[in-house]
Amino acid sequence: MRSRSHRVRSAAPALLAAVLSLVAAPMLGGPAPAAPSGASAAETGTHTVLVTGSRPDVREARDLASDTAGYQNLPIIGGFAADLTSQQVDALEASGLQVSENAKVTVTDADWGAGSHEASAVYPQVDGAPSAWASGLDGRNVGVAVVDTGISNTGDLAGRVIDGFDFSGEGSYTTDSFGHGTFVAGIIAGSGNASNGAVKGVAPGVNLVSLKVAGADGSSDVIRVISAIQWAVNHAVKDNIRVLNLSLGTDSTQSWTIDPLNAAVEGAWRAGMVVTVAAGNAGASGITKPGDDPYVITVGSTDDATTVDSGDDTVASFSSTGPTSAGVAKPDLVAPGAHLVSTRALGSAADTEFPASRVDPIYFRGSGTSFSAPQVSAAAALLLQQRPGLTNNQVKGLLTTTASPLPGVAATAQGAGALDIRALLAAPTGPVANQGLGRSDGSGSPFKSEGSLVHAGGPPRDTVAWNSAAWNSAAWNSAAWNSAAWNSAAWNSAAWNSAPWGADTDTQSAAWNAYRWSSAAWNGYDWHSAAWNSAAWNSAAWNSTAWSSAAWNSAAWNSAAWNAGGWASTGFWSAAWN
Repeated sequence: MRSRSHRVRSAAPALLAAVLSLVAAPMLGGPAPAAPSGASAAETGTHTVLVTGSRPDVREARDLASDTAGYQNLPIIGGFAADLTSQQVDALEASGLQVSENAKVTVTDADWGAGSHEASAVYPQVDGAPSAWASGLDGRNVGVAVVDTGISNTGDLAGRVIDGFDFSGEGSYTTDSFGHGTFVAGIIAGSGNASNGAVKGVAPGVNLVSLKVAGADGSSDVIRVISAIQWAVNHAVKDNIRVLNLSLGTDSTQSWTIDPLNAAVEGAWRAGMVVTVAAGNAGASGITKPGDDPYVITVGSTDDATTVDSGDDTVASFSSTGPTSAGVAKPDLVAPGAHLVSTRALGSAADTEFPASRVDPIYFRGSGTSFSAPQVSAAAALLLQQRPGLTNNQVKGLLTTTASPLPGVAATAQGAGALDIRALLAAPTGPVANQGLGRSDGSGSPFKSEGSLVHAGGPPRDTVAWNSAAWNSAAWNSAAWNSAAWNSAAWNSAAWNSAPWGADTDTQSAAWNAYRWSSAAWNGYDWHSAAWNSAAWNSAAWNSTAWSSAAWNSAAWNSAAWNAGGWASTGFWSAAWN
Protein backbone atom coordinates (compact mmCIF):
# COMPACT_ATOMS: atom_id res chain seq x y z
CA MET A 1 0.00 0.00 0.00
CA ARG A 2 1.36 3.44 -0.90
CA SER A 3 1.96 6.11 1.72
CA ARG A 4 -1.39 7.78 2.45
CA SER A 5 -0.89 11.45 3.17
CA HIS A 6 -3.07 13.41 0.76
CA ARG A 7 -6.49 14.86 1.47
CA VAL A 8 -9.50 15.06 -0.84
CA ARG A 9 -11.28 18.19 0.33
CA SER A 10 -14.70 17.96 -1.29
CA ALA A 11 -17.22 15.65 0.33
CA ALA A 12 -20.72 16.31 1.53
CA PRO A 13 -21.64 15.10 5.01
CA ALA A 14 -24.30 12.84 3.52
CA LEU A 15 -21.75 11.17 1.28
CA LEU A 16 -19.42 10.75 4.23
CA ALA A 17 -22.11 9.02 6.24
CA ALA A 18 -22.88 6.77 3.27
CA VAL A 19 -19.32 5.61 2.67
CA LEU A 20 -18.70 5.16 6.38
CA SER A 21 -21.81 3.06 6.62
CA LEU A 22 -20.24 0.83 4.00
CA VAL A 23 -17.03 0.78 6.00
CA ALA A 24 -18.95 -0.27 9.07
CA ALA A 25 -21.20 -2.72 7.27
CA PRO A 26 -19.30 -5.85 8.32
CA MET A 27 -19.92 -5.00 11.96
CA LEU A 28 -23.67 -4.31 11.84
CA GLY A 29 -24.32 -7.63 13.52
CA GLY A 30 -21.86 -6.87 16.32
CA PRO A 31 -18.22 -6.03 16.85
CA ALA A 32 -15.83 -6.96 14.08
CA PRO A 33 -13.88 -10.11 14.87
CA ALA A 34 -10.45 -9.46 16.32
CA ALA A 35 -7.41 -10.34 14.24
CA PRO A 36 -5.89 -13.67 15.21
CA SER A 37 -3.51 -13.33 18.13
CA GLY A 38 -0.08 -12.39 16.85
CA ALA A 39 -1.35 -11.78 13.30
CA SER A 40 -0.28 -8.62 11.52
CA ALA A 41 -2.65 -6.29 9.75
CA ALA A 42 -1.12 -7.44 6.46
CA GLU A 43 -1.92 -11.05 7.27
CA THR A 44 -5.56 -10.17 7.81
CA GLY A 45 -5.80 -8.17 4.57
CA THR A 46 -5.90 -4.80 6.31
CA HIS A 47 -3.62 -1.82 6.90
CA THR A 48 -2.95 -0.15 10.25
CA VAL A 49 -3.70 3.50 9.56
CA LEU A 50 -4.06 6.84 11.32
CA VAL A 51 -7.15 8.88 10.42
CA THR A 52 -7.24 12.66 10.90
CA GLY A 53 -9.17 15.58 9.45
CA SER A 54 -11.90 18.02 10.39
CA ARG A 55 -13.41 17.35 13.81
CA PRO A 56 -16.99 16.64 12.64
CA ASP A 57 -15.85 14.21 9.93
CA VAL A 58 -13.38 12.47 12.23
CA ARG A 59 -16.02 12.16 14.92
CA GLU A 60 -18.49 10.55 12.50
CA ALA A 61 -15.87 8.19 11.09
CA ARG A 62 -14.66 7.30 14.58
CA ASP A 63 -18.14 6.40 15.77
CA LEU A 64 -18.70 4.12 12.80
CA ALA A 65 -15.26 2.51 12.92
CA SER A 66 -15.04 2.05 16.68
CA ASP A 67 -15.72 -1.68 16.52
CA THR A 68 -13.10 -2.49 13.89
CA ALA A 69 -9.96 -4.44 14.78
CA GLY A 70 -7.11 -2.36 16.12
CA TYR A 71 -9.34 0.66 16.79
CA GLN A 72 -7.84 3.27 19.12
CA ASN A 73 -9.33 6.67 19.82
CA LEU A 74 -6.53 9.27 19.81
CA PRO A 75 -8.01 12.65 20.77
CA ILE A 76 -4.45 13.74 21.58
CA ILE A 77 -4.00 14.29 17.82
CA GLY A 78 -7.67 14.70 16.90
CA GLY A 79 -7.98 11.34 15.18
CA PHE A 80 -8.02 7.57 15.58
CA ALA A 81 -6.17 4.46 14.46
CA ALA A 82 -7.67 1.27 13.04
CA ASP A 83 -6.95 -1.75 10.85
CA LEU A 84 -8.83 -1.08 7.60
CA THR A 85 -9.02 -2.64 4.16
CA SER A 86 -7.79 -0.77 1.09
CA GLN A 87 -11.40 -0.22 0.04
CA GLN A 88 -12.24 1.31 3.40
CA VAL A 89 -9.18 3.53 3.26
CA ASP A 90 -10.15 4.75 -0.21
CA ALA A 91 -13.66 5.51 1.01
CA LEU A 92 -12.39 7.54 3.95
CA GLU A 93 -9.99 9.49 1.75
CA ALA A 94 -12.73 10.19 -0.76
CA SER A 95 -14.83 11.59 2.08
CA GLY A 96 -12.22 14.26 2.78
CA LEU A 97 -10.34 12.60 5.62
CA GLN A 98 -6.57 12.15 5.71
CA VAL A 99 -5.53 8.52 6.06
CA SER A 100 -1.86 7.80 6.77
CA GLU A 101 -0.26 4.38 6.89
CA ASN A 102 1.52 3.45 10.11
CA ALA A 103 5.33 3.65 10.24
CA LYS A 104 8.19 2.20 12.20
CA VAL A 105 9.99 3.78 15.15
CA THR A 106 13.14 2.89 17.10
CA VAL A 107 14.11 3.51 20.70
CA THR A 108 17.03 5.86 21.14
CA ASP A 109 20.47 4.51 20.88
CA ALA A 110 22.56 3.16 23.69
CA ASP A 111 26.04 1.72 23.69
CA TRP A 112 26.52 -1.37 25.79
CA GLY A 113 29.76 -3.20 26.40
CA ALA A 114 33.30 -3.11 27.67
CA GLY A 115 34.22 -0.13 25.50
CA SER A 116 31.72 2.35 26.88
CA HIS A 117 34.30 4.55 28.59
CA GLU A 118 34.71 4.91 32.33
CA ALA A 119 31.95 3.61 34.56
CA SER A 120 30.15 6.36 36.42
CA ALA A 121 27.60 6.12 39.19
CA VAL A 122 28.20 9.68 40.40
CA TYR A 123 25.66 11.35 38.12
CA PRO A 124 23.18 12.08 40.96
CA GLN A 125 25.96 13.91 42.78
CA VAL A 126 26.98 15.76 39.61
CA ASP A 127 23.34 16.81 39.15
CA GLY A 128 23.07 17.98 42.78
CA ALA A 129 20.45 15.42 43.83
CA PRO A 130 21.88 14.88 47.37
CA SER A 131 20.83 18.42 48.26
CA ALA A 132 17.23 17.42 47.51
CA TRP A 133 17.51 14.17 49.47
CA ALA A 134 18.92 16.04 52.48
CA SER A 135 15.83 18.28 52.50
CA GLY A 136 13.47 15.30 52.37
CA LEU A 137 12.72 15.43 48.64
CA ASP A 138 12.85 12.18 46.68
CA GLY A 139 9.94 12.59 44.23
CA ARG A 140 7.48 10.78 46.47
CA ASN A 141 3.92 10.50 45.08
CA VAL A 142 4.89 12.11 41.76
CA GLY A 143 4.10 9.90 38.76
CA VAL A 144 6.68 9.60 35.97
CA ALA A 145 5.56 7.73 32.84
CA VAL A 146 8.33 6.03 30.85
CA VAL A 147 7.55 5.26 27.19
CA ASP A 148 10.12 2.59 26.46
CA THR A 149 10.72 -1.19 26.36
CA GLY A 150 9.10 -1.93 29.72
CA ILE A 151 10.47 -1.83 33.27
CA SER A 152 11.57 -4.91 35.21
CA ASN A 153 9.90 -4.40 38.57
CA THR A 154 12.68 -6.16 40.50
CA GLY A 155 15.93 -5.37 42.31
CA ASP A 156 16.37 -1.65 42.90
CA LEU A 157 13.06 -1.01 41.10
CA ALA A 158 10.97 -3.44 43.17
CA GLY A 159 7.68 -1.81 44.11
CA ARG A 160 8.32 1.34 42.10
CA VAL A 161 6.05 0.54 39.10
CA ILE A 162 2.47 1.38 40.10
CA ASP A 163 0.72 1.11 36.73
CA GLY A 164 1.26 0.76 33.02
CA PHE A 165 0.21 -0.87 29.79
CA ASP A 166 1.89 -3.21 27.34
CA PHE A 167 1.48 -2.04 23.74
CA SER A 168 4.12 -4.47 22.45
CA GLY A 169 2.04 -7.64 22.55
CA GLU A 170 4.41 -9.43 24.93
CA GLY A 171 1.83 -9.32 27.70
CA SER A 172 3.55 -7.57 30.63
CA TYR A 173 4.68 -4.00 31.15
CA THR A 174 6.89 -5.11 34.07
CA THR A 175 8.96 -7.36 31.81
CA ASP A 176 11.75 -5.72 29.82
CA SER A 177 13.04 -8.21 27.27
CA PHE A 178 15.19 -5.60 25.54
CA GLY A 179 16.84 -3.88 28.54
CA HIS A 180 16.62 -0.18 27.68
CA GLY A 181 13.55 0.81 29.67
CA THR A 182 14.83 -0.75 32.89
CA PHE A 183 18.12 1.11 32.59
CA VAL A 184 16.26 4.40 32.02
CA ALA A 185 13.94 3.73 34.97
CA GLY A 186 16.88 2.99 37.28
CA ILE A 187 18.37 6.41 36.51
CA ILE A 188 15.07 7.96 37.56
CA ALA A 189 14.09 5.88 40.57
CA GLY A 190 16.63 3.17 41.46
CA SER A 191 16.71 2.65 45.24
CA GLY A 192 20.40 1.78 45.43
CA ASN A 193 19.64 -1.02 47.90
CA ALA A 194 21.76 -3.59 46.11
CA SER A 195 24.86 -1.35 46.16
CA ASN A 196 24.53 0.23 49.61
CA GLY A 197 23.53 3.45 47.87
CA ALA A 198 26.45 3.57 45.42
CA VAL A 199 24.15 3.26 42.36
CA LYS A 200 21.01 5.26 43.03
CA GLY A 201 18.39 7.08 40.97
CA VAL A 202 17.99 10.84 41.06
CA ALA A 203 14.43 10.68 42.47
CA PRO A 204 14.15 7.26 44.17
CA GLY A 205 10.72 7.95 45.65
CA VAL A 206 8.74 8.55 42.44
CA ASN A 207 5.96 6.31 41.19
CA LEU A 208 6.86 4.81 37.83
CA VAL A 209 4.31 4.14 35.10
CA SER A 210 5.60 1.70 32.48
CA LEU A 211 4.26 2.26 28.96
CA LYS A 212 5.86 -0.55 27.01
CA VAL A 213 5.99 0.06 23.27
CA ALA A 214 8.66 -2.45 22.25
CA GLY A 215 9.69 -5.99 23.04
CA ALA A 216 12.82 -8.12 22.68
CA ASP A 217 13.84 -6.69 19.30
CA GLY A 218 13.34 -3.08 20.39
CA SER A 219 10.98 -2.35 17.49
CA SER A 220 7.73 -0.41 17.50
CA ASP A 221 5.76 2.01 15.34
CA VAL A 222 4.38 5.54 15.34
CA ILE A 223 0.82 4.61 16.27
CA ARG A 224 1.98 2.53 19.21
CA VAL A 225 4.01 5.42 20.61
CA ILE A 226 1.16 7.89 20.10
CA SER A 227 -1.18 5.40 21.79
CA ALA A 228 1.16 5.22 24.79
CA ILE A 229 1.18 9.01 25.08
CA GLN A 230 -2.62 9.01 24.84
CA TRP A 231 -2.77 6.40 27.61
CA ALA A 232 -0.61 8.60 29.83
CA VAL A 233 -2.93 11.56 29.28
CA ASN A 234 -6.01 9.44 29.99
CA HIS A 235 -4.51 8.15 33.25
CA ALA A 236 -2.77 11.32 34.37
CA VAL A 237 -5.21 12.05 37.20
CA LYS A 238 -5.46 8.47 38.42
CA ASP A 239 -1.69 7.95 38.59
CA ASN A 240 -0.72 11.59 39.19
CA ILE A 241 1.44 11.50 36.07
CA ARG A 242 3.23 14.84 36.04
CA VAL A 243 6.24 13.84 33.91
CA LEU A 244 6.53 11.89 30.64
CA ASN A 245 9.96 10.55 29.61
CA LEU A 246 10.70 9.70 25.97
CA SER A 247 14.21 8.34 25.42
CA LEU A 248 13.57 7.77 21.73
CA GLY A 249 13.58 9.57 18.41
CA THR A 250 13.69 9.47 14.62
CA ASP A 251 15.73 11.32 12.03
CA SER A 252 12.66 12.58 10.21
CA THR A 253 12.76 16.17 9.00
CA GLN A 254 9.01 16.46 8.55
CA SER A 255 7.97 19.85 9.93
CA TRP A 256 7.05 19.83 13.60
CA THR A 257 4.01 21.91 12.71
CA ILE A 258 2.34 18.95 10.98
CA ASP A 259 4.06 15.83 12.31
CA PRO A 260 1.78 13.40 14.25
CA LEU A 261 4.48 12.56 16.82
CA ASN A 262 5.02 16.24 17.48
CA ALA A 263 1.27 16.71 17.80
CA ALA A 264 1.14 13.92 20.35
CA VAL A 265 3.89 15.26 22.62
CA GLU A 266 2.36 18.69 22.40
CA GLY A 267 -0.94 17.15 23.38
CA ALA A 268 0.67 15.74 26.51
CA TRP A 269 2.19 19.13 27.21
CA ARG A 270 -1.15 20.88 26.86
CA ALA A 271 -2.60 18.29 29.23
CA GLY A 272 -0.17 19.65 31.83
CA MET A 273 2.67 17.12 31.70
CA VAL A 274 6.37 17.93 31.70
CA VAL A 275 7.60 16.10 28.60
CA THR A 276 11.30 15.25 28.55
CA VAL A 277 12.92 13.91 25.37
CA ALA A 278 16.41 12.69 24.46
CA ALA A 279 18.21 14.99 22.01
CA GLY A 280 19.72 12.06 20.09
CA ASN A 281 23.21 10.68 19.57
CA ALA A 282 23.84 12.09 16.12
CA GLY A 283 26.37 14.76 17.12
CA ALA A 284 26.50 17.56 14.57
CA SER A 285 23.96 15.72 12.38
CA GLY A 286 21.21 17.25 14.47
CA ILE A 287 18.41 16.86 17.00
CA THR A 288 16.06 13.94 16.55
CA LYS A 289 12.26 13.92 16.66
CA PRO A 290 10.27 14.60 18.82
CA GLY A 291 13.14 16.43 20.57
CA ASP A 292 12.84 19.01 17.78
CA ASP A 293 9.55 20.19 19.25
CA PRO A 294 9.78 23.68 20.81
CA TYR A 295 7.48 22.78 23.72
CA VAL A 296 9.26 19.74 25.13
CA ILE A 297 12.43 19.70 27.23
CA THR A 298 15.16 18.30 25.01
CA VAL A 299 18.20 16.92 26.82
CA GLY A 300 21.73 16.42 25.54
CA SER A 301 24.62 14.58 27.24
CA THR A 302 27.73 15.58 29.13
CA ASP A 303 30.71 13.44 30.10
CA ASP A 304 31.31 13.88 33.84
CA ALA A 305 34.70 12.11 33.67
CA THR A 306 33.50 9.98 36.60
CA THR A 307 34.10 12.86 39.02
CA VAL A 308 31.69 15.00 41.04
CA ASP A 309 33.70 18.11 40.20
CA SER A 310 31.98 19.88 37.30
CA GLY A 311 35.22 21.56 36.28
CA ASP A 312 36.20 18.63 34.07
CA ASP A 313 32.79 18.14 32.48
CA THR A 314 32.43 18.36 28.71
CA VAL A 315 29.61 17.81 26.22
CA ALA A 316 29.75 14.19 25.03
CA SER A 317 30.90 13.85 21.43
CA PHE A 318 27.83 11.83 20.47
CA SER A 319 25.28 14.31 21.87
CA SER A 320 23.13 15.85 19.12
CA THR A 321 23.51 19.58 18.61
CA GLY A 322 21.09 22.21 17.42
CA PRO A 323 19.41 24.13 16.09
CA THR A 324 16.76 21.91 14.52
CA SER A 325 16.08 21.86 10.79
CA ALA A 326 13.29 24.37 11.46
CA GLY A 327 15.64 26.70 13.35
CA VAL A 328 14.38 25.83 16.86
CA ALA A 329 17.09 26.32 19.51
CA LYS A 330 17.90 22.90 20.99
CA PRO A 331 18.91 21.16 23.19
CA ASP A 332 17.37 22.93 26.17
CA LEU A 333 19.97 21.67 28.66
CA VAL A 334 22.40 18.79 29.25
CA ALA A 335 23.03 16.13 31.91
CA PRO A 336 25.54 13.28 32.36
CA GLY A 337 25.14 10.61 29.69
CA ALA A 338 28.54 9.00 29.17
CA HIS A 339 29.47 5.63 30.70
CA LEU A 340 26.68 5.49 33.30
CA VAL A 341 25.74 2.62 35.61
CA SER A 342 22.10 1.74 36.18
CA THR A 343 19.71 -1.17 36.65
CA ARG A 344 20.10 -4.34 34.62
CA ALA A 345 17.22 -6.26 33.04
CA LEU A 346 18.39 -9.82 33.68
CA GLY A 347 18.04 -12.06 30.64
CA SER A 348 17.15 -9.19 28.29
CA ALA A 349 18.57 -8.87 24.79
CA ALA A 350 21.14 -6.35 26.01
CA ASP A 351 22.07 -8.44 29.01
CA THR A 352 22.48 -11.60 26.95
CA GLU A 353 24.40 -10.05 24.07
CA PHE A 354 26.75 -7.95 26.19
CA PRO A 355 27.69 -9.85 29.33
CA ALA A 356 30.84 -7.72 29.70
CA SER A 357 28.57 -4.75 30.43
CA ARG A 358 27.23 -6.35 33.60
CA VAL A 359 28.17 -4.67 36.84
CA ASP A 360 27.85 -7.00 39.84
CA PRO A 361 24.55 -8.92 40.06
CA ILE A 362 21.96 -6.33 39.01
CA TYR A 363 23.67 -3.37 37.32
CA PHE A 364 24.69 -2.56 33.79
CA ARG A 365 26.62 0.19 32.03
CA GLY A 366 25.94 2.35 28.99
CA SER A 367 25.97 5.80 27.40
CA GLY A 368 23.64 8.06 25.43
CA THR A 369 21.20 10.94 25.60
CA SER A 370 18.61 8.27 26.41
CA PHE A 371 20.14 8.25 29.86
CA SER A 372 20.48 12.01 30.25
CA ALA A 373 16.78 12.70 29.67
CA PRO A 374 15.61 10.62 32.68
CA GLN A 375 17.82 12.67 35.00
CA VAL A 376 15.94 15.79 33.96
CA SER A 377 12.63 13.92 34.31
CA ALA A 378 13.64 12.99 37.86
CA ALA A 379 14.70 16.58 38.62
CA ALA A 380 11.29 17.79 37.45
CA ALA A 381 9.66 15.26 39.81
CA LEU A 382 11.72 16.59 42.75
CA LEU A 383 10.65 20.14 41.90
CA LEU A 384 6.99 19.14 41.60
CA GLN A 385 7.13 17.39 44.96
CA GLN A 386 8.50 20.60 46.45
CA ARG A 387 6.04 22.87 44.59
CA PRO A 388 3.13 20.77 43.29
CA GLY A 389 1.26 23.83 42.02
CA LEU A 390 3.81 24.62 39.31
CA THR A 391 2.77 24.34 35.67
CA ASN A 392 4.91 22.48 33.15
CA ASN A 393 5.88 25.79 31.53
CA GLN A 394 7.10 27.05 34.90
CA VAL A 395 9.07 23.83 35.43
CA LYS A 396 10.75 24.20 32.05
CA GLY A 397 11.52 27.84 32.81
CA LEU A 398 13.14 26.93 36.12
CA LEU A 399 15.15 24.02 34.68
CA THR A 400 16.65 26.19 31.96
CA THR A 401 17.23 29.38 33.96
CA THR A 402 19.01 27.51 36.77
CA ALA A 403 21.17 25.34 34.49
CA SER A 404 24.92 25.89 34.85
CA PRO A 405 26.67 26.84 31.58
CA LEU A 406 29.80 24.88 30.71
CA PRO A 407 32.68 27.28 29.96
CA GLY A 408 33.68 27.55 26.33
CA VAL A 409 30.84 25.36 25.04
CA ALA A 410 28.44 26.68 22.40
CA ALA A 411 24.76 27.01 23.26
CA THR A 412 23.99 24.84 20.24
CA ALA A 413 25.63 21.94 22.09
CA GLN A 414 24.61 22.57 25.71
CA GLY A 415 21.50 24.76 25.53
CA ALA A 416 21.18 26.67 28.78
CA GLY A 417 23.84 24.50 30.44
CA ALA A 418 24.12 21.53 32.78
CA LEU A 419 21.32 20.40 35.08
CA ASP A 420 21.75 21.91 38.56
CA ILE A 421 19.24 20.51 41.06
CA ARG A 422 20.58 22.50 44.00
CA ALA A 423 20.00 25.78 42.15
CA LEU A 424 16.70 24.52 40.76
CA LEU A 425 15.17 23.86 44.17
CA ALA A 426 16.53 27.09 45.66
CA ALA A 427 15.30 29.39 42.89
CA PRO A 428 12.08 31.38 43.11
CA THR A 429 9.51 30.73 40.41
CA GLY A 430 10.66 32.76 37.45
CA PRO A 431 10.07 33.08 33.71
CA VAL A 432 7.35 30.97 32.12
CA ALA A 433 8.58 29.04 29.09
CA ASN A 434 6.89 28.36 25.75
CA GLN A 435 5.12 31.67 25.36
CA GLY A 436 3.85 32.65 21.91
CA LEU A 437 4.56 29.32 20.24
CA GLY A 438 2.52 27.87 17.41
CA ARG A 439 1.25 24.33 17.44
CA SER A 440 1.33 21.16 15.41
CA ASP A 441 -1.89 20.07 13.78
CA GLY A 442 -0.70 16.47 13.33
CA SER A 443 -1.82 16.42 9.71
CA GLY A 444 1.49 15.05 8.45
CA SER A 445 2.32 11.46 7.63
CA PRO A 446 3.36 8.86 10.23
CA PHE A 447 5.29 7.31 7.34
CA LYS A 448 7.41 10.45 7.11
CA SER A 449 7.75 10.58 10.90
CA GLU A 450 9.96 7.54 10.57
CA GLY A 451 12.56 9.45 8.58
CA SER A 452 15.24 7.67 6.58
CA LEU A 453 14.75 4.36 8.38
CA VAL A 454 11.75 3.47 6.28
CA HIS A 455 13.71 3.93 3.07
CA ALA A 456 16.48 1.69 4.35
CA GLY A 457 14.01 -1.03 5.26
CA GLY A 458 14.84 -0.52 8.93
CA PRO A 459 18.23 0.20 10.48
CA PRO A 460 20.93 -2.46 10.70
CA ARG A 461 21.49 -4.49 13.81
CA ASP A 462 24.34 -2.16 14.76
CA THR A 463 22.49 1.03 15.55
CA VAL A 464 22.68 3.85 18.01
CA ALA A 465 18.95 4.38 18.18
CA TRP A 466 18.80 4.31 21.95
CA ASN A 467 20.85 7.51 22.02
CA SER A 468 23.68 5.79 23.81
CA ALA A 469 27.29 6.05 22.96
CA ALA A 470 29.43 4.28 25.48
CA TRP A 471 28.46 0.79 26.48
CA ASN A 472 31.70 -0.51 25.03
CA SER A 473 34.35 1.78 26.47
CA ALA A 474 37.50 0.42 28.04
CA ALA A 475 37.30 3.15 30.65
CA TRP A 476 35.23 0.90 32.85
CA ASN A 477 38.50 -0.22 34.35
CA SER A 478 39.34 3.28 35.57
CA ALA A 479 40.41 4.04 39.12
CA ALA A 480 37.01 5.64 39.63
CA TRP A 481 35.74 2.17 40.37
CA ASN A 482 38.07 2.00 43.35
CA SER A 483 36.49 4.88 45.26
CA ALA A 484 35.35 4.29 48.81
CA ALA A 485 31.72 4.07 47.78
CA TRP A 486 32.47 1.14 45.54
CA ASN A 487 34.41 -0.68 48.23
CA SER A 488 31.42 -1.77 50.27
CA ALA A 489 31.04 -5.47 50.94
CA ALA A 490 28.48 -5.75 48.18
CA TRP A 491 30.96 -4.52 45.60
CA ASN A 492 33.82 -6.75 46.71
CA SER A 493 32.30 -9.82 45.20
CA ALA A 494 34.40 -12.06 43.01
CA ALA A 495 32.20 -11.00 40.12
CA TRP A 496 34.26 -7.84 39.78
CA ASN A 497 37.31 -9.96 38.95
CA SER A 498 35.59 -12.09 36.40
CA ALA A 499 36.76 -12.28 32.81
CA PRO A 500 34.13 -9.88 31.40
CA TRP A 501 35.87 -6.94 33.05
CA GLY A 502 39.11 -7.84 31.38
CA ALA A 503 37.58 -8.93 28.10
CA ASP A 504 39.32 -7.85 24.96
CA THR A 505 37.84 -5.73 22.22
CA ASP A 506 36.20 -8.79 20.71
CA THR A 507 33.56 -8.46 23.42
CA GLN A 508 32.71 -4.99 22.23
CA SER A 509 30.11 -5.98 19.75
CA ALA A 510 29.18 -3.35 17.22
CA ALA A 511 25.56 -4.33 17.58
CA TRP A 512 25.03 -1.96 20.47
CA ASN A 513 26.68 0.87 18.63
CA ALA A 514 24.69 0.38 15.46
CA TYR A 515 22.07 2.66 14.11
CA ARG A 516 19.50 0.48 15.76
CA TRP A 517 20.24 1.91 19.19
CA SER A 518 21.45 5.24 17.96
CA SER A 519 19.12 5.40 15.04
CA ALA A 520 17.53 8.66 14.19
CA ALA A 521 14.24 6.86 14.65
CA TRP A 522 14.46 7.33 18.39
CA ASN A 523 16.32 10.57 18.15
CA GLY A 524 14.78 11.86 14.97
CA TYR A 525 13.29 15.24 14.34
CA ASP A 526 9.79 13.79 14.25
CA TRP A 527 10.09 12.77 17.85
CA HIS A 528 11.08 16.23 18.86
CA SER A 529 8.66 18.12 16.68
CA ALA A 530 6.57 21.00 17.91
CA ALA A 531 3.52 19.03 16.93
CA TRP A 532 3.66 17.45 20.32
CA ASN A 533 3.52 20.83 21.96
CA SER A 534 0.63 22.16 19.96
CA ALA A 535 -1.86 24.52 21.49
CA ALA A 536 -4.49 21.90 20.82
CA TRP A 537 -3.63 20.45 24.17
CA ASN A 538 -4.68 23.69 25.80
CA SER A 539 -7.88 23.82 23.88
CA ALA A 540 -11.19 24.15 25.62
CA ALA A 541 -11.93 20.68 24.36
CA TRP A 542 -9.82 19.33 27.17
CA ASN A 543 -11.93 21.17 29.70
CA SER A 544 -15.27 20.59 28.08
CA THR A 545 -18.07 18.66 29.64
CA ALA A 546 -17.36 15.96 27.10
CA TRP A 547 -14.75 14.64 29.48
CA SER A 548 -17.46 14.04 32.03
CA SER A 549 -20.03 12.79 29.60
CA ALA A 550 -21.53 9.36 29.62
CA ALA A 551 -19.32 8.56 26.66
CA TRP A 552 -16.51 7.96 29.10
CA ASN A 553 -18.60 5.40 30.89
CA SER A 554 -20.01 3.77 27.81
CA ALA A 555 -19.70 0.13 27.08
CA ALA A 556 -17.35 1.07 24.27
CA TRP A 557 -14.55 1.29 26.80
CA ASN A 558 -15.18 -2.31 27.69
CA SER A 559 -15.72 -3.49 24.19
CA ALA A 560 -13.77 -6.26 22.58
CA ALA A 561 -12.04 -3.61 20.49
CA TRP A 562 -9.75 -2.87 23.42
CA ASN A 563 -8.88 -6.53 23.69
CA ALA A 564 -8.64 -7.13 20.00
CA GLY A 565 -5.70 -8.85 18.51
CA GLY A 566 -4.91 -5.55 16.84
CA TRP A 567 -3.23 -4.44 20.06
CA ALA A 568 -1.02 -7.51 19.99
CA SER A 569 -0.66 -7.65 16.24
CA THR A 570 2.67 -7.52 14.55
CA GLY A 571 1.56 -4.20 13.13
CA PHE A 572 2.36 -2.83 16.56
CA TRP A 573 5.45 -4.97 16.70
CA SER A 574 7.12 -3.46 13.68
CA ALA A 575 10.82 -3.80 13.06
CA ALA A 576 10.98 -0.03 12.96
CA TRP A 577 12.33 0.10 16.47
CA ASN A 578 15.44 -1.42 14.96
